[in-house]
Amino acid sequence: MRFVSGKLRGLFRNEVLYMGSDALVKVIAFFAIPIYIRLMPASQYGLFSVYQTYFSLFNAFFGLTVARGVVRYYVAMGDRKKHLTTGICISLSCSVVFSVVILAMRLVFHVMNITVSALLTVCVYALFQTLVDLGMEDLRARLKAVYYSLCDLFTSLFSASFAVFLLYILQSNQGYWLLVSNVVPIGLLGLFLSFHIIRRDGLSFERSTARYLLAYSIPLLPYAFSSIIISQINRFFLAQLSLTQTGIYSFTAAFTSIMMVVSLSINRAFQPFLFNALKTQTNFRSRMYQNMGLFYVTYIVFIAAADLVIGIMGKGDYLAASSVIPIITLGYGYFFLFSLQVNFFYYHGKNIFVSVFSIASAALIFLFNALLIPKYGYYGAAVSTALAYFFQFLMSYIYINWKLKIKTIPLKIVLGYQALLLIPVAAKLFLF
Repeated sequence: MRFVSGKLRGLFRNEVLYMGSDALVKVIAFFAIPIYIRLMPASQYGLFSVYQTYFSLFNAFFGLTVARGVVRYYVAMGDRKKHLTTGICISLSCSVVFSVVILAMRLVFHVMNITVSALLTVCVYALFQTLVDLGMEDLRARLKAVYYSLCDLFTSLFSASFAVFLLYILQSNQGYWLLVSNVVPIGLLGLFLSFHIIRRDGLSFERSTARYLLAYSIPLLPYAFSSIIISQINRFFLAQLSLTQTGIYSFTAAFTSIMMVVSLSINRAFQPFLFNALKTQTNFRSRMYQNMGLFYVTYIVFIAAADLVIGIMGKGDYLAASSVIPIITLGYGYFFLFSLQVNFFYYHGKNIFVSVFSIASAALIFLFNALLIPKYGYYGAAVSTALAYFFQFLMSYIYINWKLKIKTIPLKIVLGYQALLLIPVAAKLFLF
C-alpha cells in the first residue's frame, strides 16, 4: 500500500510539473507579444506569421511525426533495450528529403511567396523541431518531468529574450529575425537531446523500431495536417491582401488562443473522470455541466475584458484586433463542445472519425477563406474560423448521437448552450 501511494504521489508530481511548465511557457509567450508589437510594425509581424504557417505545415511531415509513438513504444518494449536512435534517423532523413524537394520547388517553379533564405531557415527550424519533439517525448516516456519542464522553459525564455534583443538592435526585416530567435534555441535543444539519446542507445537503426513508430505515426498525419489547416491557412489568404492584415489577425489569434488553452485544460481534467464513469456506468453529466459552466464563465470574462487588455498590449494597427476577438472566441466555444464529443469517440474506439471530421473542417475553412477573406479581410478570416469549428462540432455531434447511438449531451442543452455562446458575442459586436 505504501508503494502504491508513493507511486501515485510520483505520478501526481509529474502532472503538476507538466502543467506548471506548460502554463509558464504560455505566460512567457503571452507577455512577450506586447513587447514584440511595440518593436515591430504589423506588416513585419504578419510576415513572421507567414513563416510560422510554413513551419507548421512542414513540421507535420518532417520526421513523419514519429515522436507521437514514443510513449507507446516505451510501454510496448517494457524493460527491453530501446533503439530510439532509429527515430532520429527517420526524422533527419525525411527532413532532408522534404527540404530538398521544397527548396527545388521554390527555385524551379517559384512557388511560396517568401525568400529562399527565409524558406531555408524555416526548413532548418522544422528539422530541429522534429528532433526536439522526439527528445521531449523520450523524457516524458521515462517520466523525467523535471528535465522536460526545464527544457520547455529554456526554449521559451531563450527565444523571448533573444527576440527582444534582435528586434531592438535590428530595424529592418524584423519578421525574419523574429523567426531566427525561435530557430536558435530549438536547434541547440534538438542537438543536445539527440546527442543524449545517441550516447545512451548507440548509433544504430533498428527495423522493428522503425516499423513500430511509423505504424503509429503515419495514420495520424491527416489529423495533424488538417488541424494545422484549420488554425493556420487563413494567414496565406490574408498575405495575398496585406501583411498588415496578416499581422493584425495573427496578433488576435495569439491573444484568443488563451481560450483554446482553457478548453484543453478543462477537458484534460474531465477526461479521466468521464472514462471511469462510462466504464462503471455511473452518472457523468452533472460533472460535465459543471465544466461547461466553468468554461462559459471564463468565456464571458474573456470577451468582456478583451478591449481593456488589447488597449494595454497593442498600439496603432493592432488596436483593430479588438473588433474580431469575440468572433474567434465564439469559434473556441464550439471547439470546446467538439472536444467533449472527442472523449466519447476515444472511449468507444472510434478514433478514425476524429480525423474524418477534422479533415472535413479543414476543407470547409479553405472554402470559407477563399470566399470571405478577399472581400472582408481579417473579419472574413475570423468568421471562417468560427464557422469551421461550428461545423466540426455539428458533424461530430450528429454522427455520434444519431449514427452511433452514443448519447453525449442532450439536444436541448446543446441548443441552450449555443444561445449562451452567441449572446455575449452579439452584445459585444452590436451593442458595445
